[in-house]
Amino acid sequence: MKFLKQVNLKEIVTHNFWLKIISLIIAILVWLYVSGTITSGGRSI
Repeated sequence: MKFLKQVNLKEIVTHNFWLKIISLIIAILVWLYVSGTITSGGRSI
């Protein structure tokens, strides 16, 4: 199986680094919005 490449942790972390950071920020913002909506009883802020 020559097509299987050795998994490199540094490459996994650094590949598309900024895309991962932006995705994490968006996920946190969505989580905070949904969490705030649920705890406020579904009322619009």
